[in-house]
Amino acid sequence: MMKKTFLFSHVQLLFFLFVSIASCAGQEKTGQSKDSKSQAESNVSDADPYFAETKTISTSYGPSSITRNILQDRKGNIWLATWEGIIRYDAVPSGRQGKTFTNYTNKEGLRRFHVFTILEDSKGIIWFGTIGAGVYRYDPSAGQAAFTNITTEDGLAHNSLGCIYEDKKGNIWFGTQGGASRYDGNSFSNFTTKDGLCNNDINAIIEDKNGKLWIGTRGDACIYDGTIFTKITNKEGRGFENVRSIIEDKKGNIWLGGNDGLWRYDGQEKFTNFTKDFVGYIYEDKKGNIWTSSAKNGNAGYWVLSRYNAMPLPYNKISATQILFQENMFFGILEDRDGGIWFGTLNGVCRYDPRLPDGQENAFNWFKKPALSDLLPYEPNPYKQQYNNMLGKWTAIISDNKKFKTLELLEAGNYLLIADGNEESGKWNIADAQHISLGDAEYRFFFKKENLVLIDGKSNEYEFAK
Repeated sequence: MMKKTFLFSHVQLLFFLFVSIASCAGQEKTGQSKDSKSQAESNVSDADPYFAETKTISTSYGPSSITRNILQDRKGNIWLATWEGIIRYDAVPSGRQGKTFTNYTNKEGLRRFHVFTILEDSKGIIWFGTIGAGVYRYDPSAGQAAFTNITTEDGLAHNSLGCIYEDKKGNIWFGTQGGASRYDGNSFSNFTTKDGLCNNDINAIIEDKNGKLWIGTRGDACIYDGTIFTKITNKEGRGFENVRSIIEDKKGNIWLGGNDGLWRYDGQEKFTNFTKDFVGYIYEDKKGNIWTSSAKNGNAGYWVLSRYNAMPLPYNKISATQILFQENMFFGILEDRDGGIWFGTLNGVCRYDPRLPDGQENAFNWFKKPALSDLLPYEPNPYKQQYNNMLGKWTAIISDNKKFKTLELLEAGNYLLIADGNEESGKWNIADAQHISLGDAEYRFFFKKENLVLIDGKSNEYEFAK
């Protein structure tokens, strides 16, 4: 049985960051053993220093952090893998408060790392893959012992994960940065480049209708037939680089997305390319439409959420309907039970209602707080408006003599923007400062060259020039 069990409590959320053959056969089989006490004691020292603490509240507003993957469980709850932890969106209204987002954290020893991927298995167990903290196994029926942490000490190949998948036999596959781990419920079998795997940094794993595993990595993509790993190539003999997403559609076609664009394999010998743009995620909805997130024209700062309609797909002359453009990245995609399309971004999650006309503003629900007031006294506040400021270099933002960290949430209130200041014995020696008043819009700040930039929950930027 797994060790290292923690008691979790509910909490809320916040923000940031983007992150992430020949032949042969073999495997390394590993059992599980761990000193839970020593591991718990190490949790503080090895935690991610950039992880922001979350507040112990539930809210009707969504996360403001990177949301990498999305899952709807068998009860209808929506689960989000975010840079601030595990977020659950209630399936049913909660009293008069309506549906709420709840963040799960651990009061005793939680290793505070980013959550990257989610899977609900055939038994109703939910698995969460993190960057740096291994896997969390969530058993909804286990009460206070619902969460169990699994790491390399238990046999996992690496503690940073890119994907989790359950095969037809009920084995759980973990795609990690150190190879593939197959868990049969008792022990792990690990596969690396020494066994023929094309690259140890794994992004995607699926099983096709014939029982073969398709594996996308930061290098090439390969197929595993249970004995041999074989590199995937197209008709020109070229491999597929940095495949980030793989699916098998209802017709049995295999779709691959990555550095080489969007490709479809017909199950026999033909590969068809639909775009050369980088594709980060592929999803098939109930109607058979293919949804993708892609970086337009190779520009990683300009992303498109697209839908390839199901009807024309067999004719290889399809064109994508571009649903949404934005500067920030799109990540995981999900269709919920009601037909809504959820997608993760750098700044949280959005639900798109495809029943409304394309481009209609209220078709998109970003679950954000309304900006009750904005930066004062500068009104109105156009996008990326610049404010002239005194001479000197920006040093910090403070309030009540507290210095705030880059990307830390700034609550509504009054602040000082400090130029050429320094802290001595807990007191600020301020050469020059500018007063600002922030409304309830989830502001954060960062430095860009010598300017200071405030960004709100809607990704509007307010740049204070030197």
